[in-house]
Amino acid sequence: MNYNLTLKKVNEIFKSENPTGYIERSENIGGRKPGFFAVVFYNGGKIYTYKSKTLLALCEKLDIVPETDVNVEAERIAAEFENGAEIVTGLRVAVDTVRWILGNSGFLPEKHTVTTQEIGLNEWNQSVAEFKIEESAWL
Repeated sequence: MNYNLTLKKVNEIFKSENPTGYIERSENIGGRKPGFFAVVFYNGGKIYTYKSKTLLALCEKLDIVPETDVNVEAERIAAEFENGAEIVTGLRVAVDTVRWILGNSGFLPEKHTVTTQEIGLNEWNQSVAEFKIEESAWL
C-alpha cells in the first residue's frame, strides 16, 4: 500500500474518520499565514491551524500515520547488529543515532562506521535504507 502522501490522499484518509472535516494549506483559507496546514471542521465551523514543516509531520500529529520515533528505530537497528545481522533495513533518518548508540556501547570496531544505501520509500514516503557496518577511510 503506497499512499504517496499527497494532500488529496491525506484528505481521503482524514475524511474517512472525520467526515465533517478537511485539511487545506493555510494560505487558501482567508487571512491565515502561508506555510502551515489548516484542519477545518464543518460542524461549528472551527478551524485549527497546525505549524508543520511537512505533510508527513502533520499526519503524525493527527495520528493519520504512525509517529516516527528516531530513538526507537535506532535502538531496533542497533540491536539487530548486536545480534549478528550484517545488513539491517530501516528508516534512514536514524543513521546518526545508530552510529552514536553503537559507538558508545563499544560495539562499533575502531575505524568502522555505519553506512547506509537508500533502497526506496516506505508507504509514508519516508526514506528507507540498508544499514551496514564498514571500515571507514576517514576514521
